[in-house]
This record gives sequence, structure tokens and C-alpha cells, in this order.
Amino acid sequence: MLGAVTVVVAGAGVASYRVYDNGVLDAGSGEPYDPWLHWRDDPGPAGTVAAAILAANPHNSQSWTFAVAPSRVDVYADPTRLTGTLDPLLREQHIGLGCALENLVLAAAARGYDPTVALMPTTSDPTHVATIELAAGEPQSSSLYDAIGDRHSNRGPYTDSGVSDDSSPP
Repeated sequence: MLGAVTVVVAGAGVASYRVYDNGVLDAGSGEPYDPWLHWRDDPGPAGTVAAAILAANPHNSQSWTFAVAPSRVDVYADPTRLTGTLDPLLREQHIGLGCALENLVLAAAARGYDPTVALMPTTSDPTHVATIELAAGEPQSSSLYDAIGDRHSNRGPYTDSGVSDDSSPP
């Protein structure tokens, strides 16, 4: 019995440290929020992926992987990160992948690339969602690109407050 209690107490200590170390108790900061601080830092193809991973996606499943090369980025669906019975037809997964692809294309244009998107480029591989060729171009920023870092999951505690009747944007 004492051994089981020791394991439970030790496990709770390790879990508590992970909660503290990942900034879970301090909503809006810590390692989980680093991508929102640094998504503009890399001017190359990897920077386009930094913007893509901030995309809206179902249940924060982030069911994507990327293959980055100097002049292209390939986007793949990650079948290990599916939400199961919550999305049996993969509709939500495809919407999330589309959001990531949109962020990637916006970031490519802002970084001076002229992106060309090929959807489902490998017919024999249904996980290969897109290939984005990155040719040299002029930097083109947009309000949608500028808003990428503003969208994020609220990991803070739920509140009892109601939704405002004010319909004007914040």
C-alpha cells in the first residue's frame, strides 16, 4: 500500500512540474505559446511553416506534417492525429488542413515568394494534401497575413461571464 501511495504522490509531483514548466497555470505564456512569438522570425520556407502551424484546426489536433525544401513545401495529413468518431468523414481535418495551407501561402507571399499550389499532387498517396512551389517574387503582405499571430486557442480558465450583446468587432 505504501508503495502505491508513493507512486501516486511521485506521479502527481512530476505532473505538477510539467504543468508548471509548460506555463499551463500562466495562460498566455510559456513554451506552448512560443510559436506565436516567433512565427515571423524565419524569412525562408521554414518561416512559412511557422505561420501554417498557427492555423485554426479541429480540437487543436494539428493533424499535419510538412516537408520543407529550399523552393517548396509539401503538406501531408497526419493520420496519427485524427479525432476519431468526432470526425468520421475527415471533414474537420480537411478544413484544418485548408487553414494551414492558407496561412502557409499568405506567409510565402509576405516573405517574397510567388507560391503555386498543387492540391492532392500524388494520387497514390491520399495523405499528400498539397505541394507549394516557392518561386522568387515581390513581398506582399496583407491584413490576413498580419492577423495570423492574433488567432490562438484560449487555454485560460473558463469564465462564468456571458457573451456581450455588442455586435461590433473588438
